[in-house]
Amino acid sequence: MKKTCWTILFVALCFTIGGLVSQVGSQNQAGGVPQFIAVVDVAELIKAHPDFKAKTTALQERMKIEEGTLRDQQKIIEQKELKFQQSSLKPNTPEHTRELEALQNEAIEFEKVFKSKQRAFALENSQILFDTYQDIKREIGAYAEPRRIAQVTDYRMFVPSPLEPQSVMEDMEQKLVWFNVQLDITEYIVDVIYQRRNLTASQQFSDVKKELRTAKKVQDELLKNAQQRSLASPPVSAPR
Repeated sequence: MKKTCWTILFVALCFTIGGLVSQVGSQNQAGGVPQFIAVVDVAELIKAHPDFKAKTTALQERMKIEEGTLRDQQKIIEQKELKFQQSSLKPNTPEHTRELEALQNEAIEFEKVFKSKQRAFALENSQILFDTYQDIKREIGAYAEPRRIAQVTDYRMFVPSPLEPQSVMEDMEQKLVWFNVQLDITEYIVDVIYQRRNLTASQQFSDVKKELRTAKKVQDELLKNAQQRSLASPPVSAPR
């Protein structure tokens, strides 16, 4: 009797577990759990972002103006130092000491101003990058969620060349080794960003993407031909 009860309980438990698995499976198929992946080139998205381009251009213009002002101030200090060196003031005299200290203080103050402005520009540039990247991540999330994309991976959209060793190293350092080009949603994210600002997507970006795809196709074709030639060649016998 006990054996029969345990058998009935075991069968009932199997039906329960089976029902739960079936329910979870049906929820996943109905769109409960994201199942797809995609890739984007974050560096290209940042370069193509209209806010990034506008803000960095304005920042660079201000930096050029400030750089010119600082250069003029530095020239004035250098002229004062040259004049002091050519003066007839005797070393260790009170007047010589006063002039020397004044020049040193002016140089120290200039260095402080220079470093302060340098840091201010660096922080502003960092804020521009931060705001741009956060906006890109929001747009990627808004694009990915309704399409059940579970993960979006960054990659670099360039074609390495053995004639450029640095490009080969950069390609090898990428975390993403290979992907189907249909997984690339970079252009879609660019379009969304521009559409939200009532702007037309940059044709230059599309042209660059097309050139890279063509170059990649040529490179893949050359590699394929080389492999075929290698397979067609008779194997070299080992020396006996």
